[in-house]
Amino acid sequence: MYSNKQVIFDAERMRYPNTGLYFYCLHLGNELLKIANEYNKNTFFKIYADKDNHVFDYNPLYLNFNSFHKFALPNLPTGTIWHCNFQLTNYIPSRNSVKKVVTVHDLNFLREKKGDKQTKYLKKLQRNIDCADVLVCISEFVKKEVIQHCNVQGKRVEVIYNGNNINDTVVAKPLERDGLDLSKPFLFAIGVVLPKKNFLVLVHLLVHNNLNLVISGVLTDDNYKQEIIALATKLGVQDRVFLTGPVSESEKYYLLQNCHVFCFPSLTEGFGLPVVEAMHFGCDILLSTHTSLPEVGGDVVRYFDSFDPSYLEDLSRDIASWDISGEEKNQVKERSKLFSWETAAKAYWQIYNSL
Repeated sequence: MYSNKQVIFDAERMRYPNTGLYFYCLHLGNELLKIANEYNKNTFFKIYADKDNHVFDYNPLYLNFNSFHKFALPNLPTGTIWHCNFQLTNYIPSRNSVKKVVTVHDLNFLREKKGDKQTKYLKKLQRNIDCADVLVCISEFVKKEVIQHCNVQGKRVEVIYNGNNINDTVVAKPLERDGLDLSKPFLFAIGVVLPKKNFLVLVHLLVHNNLNLVISGVLTDDNYKQEIIALATKLGVQDRVFLTGPVSESEKYYLLQNCHVFCFPSLTEGFGLPVVEAMHFGCDILLSTHTSLPEVGGDVVRYFDSFDPSYLEDLSRDIASWDISGEEKNQVKERSKLFSWETAAKAYWQIYNSL
């Protein structure tokens, strides 16, 4: 069936570590490689990435990435399936003889960009949708936005949830930062520290208690970092706010296992992988009601009613006494099992077969 064909899994985005797309490609790619090896079909399943990037577990064949491919991709046999894993990519075959699966992670630019920039991103997404044979969205929310804002031309649109990135063989390790005492109760948030993640509002949750706040993730926007520090100083809680920068998987696991509440007030998410990771450990979780997050959290987590400072500072009077029961913790853990890379890989494999 596959002797004259090949599936190319586009992992070009793995050029950017410590990002959601990096880990998406890593975990989904490994599960797909596992299936390929199980059925002895590894000769036709290839990874489009830097061949010197030895991060996959199953020693894949590579179609080596090169930046000039944005102008002309290598010749691919008729019937090749190209799985594009970034909806705004420049690396996508235009030839009709190559079947294309395009995964759409989000339309966050609708909320982040305005005017000509928003139009530019929307045109780029539409171009890739025009090339696609099958569209995959990572949540029902994303599917709804794609259908609302793009012309899918009656094409097949599937929803395949992302999986859970937690590796239970990794040993948790305490995070060490100057002045941070993890024996004291702390709120925890993780993600790239940008305004869309809305971490600034969490500072208000410290006003009427003695909790610490730990925010981990790449600090790409120094202005936003300074805004968080300025608000903490204004509210007199600056000695209890810790912006740690990126943390290792071991350190992240320790923070998730030991935080008082995991907080994720993000304003725009296509899915929200950190929420699934927190659910894996049975965390008490406080989520934004924006975009896809209620779809992921369901009815086993808590939600912000508002981001108004007065509401948040009233909430700070109660949050220190929150206590998640054993039964509630188990319900949270059970929900995390809905999100599996193995399940996602099997669903993508069925799409490959159908093409």
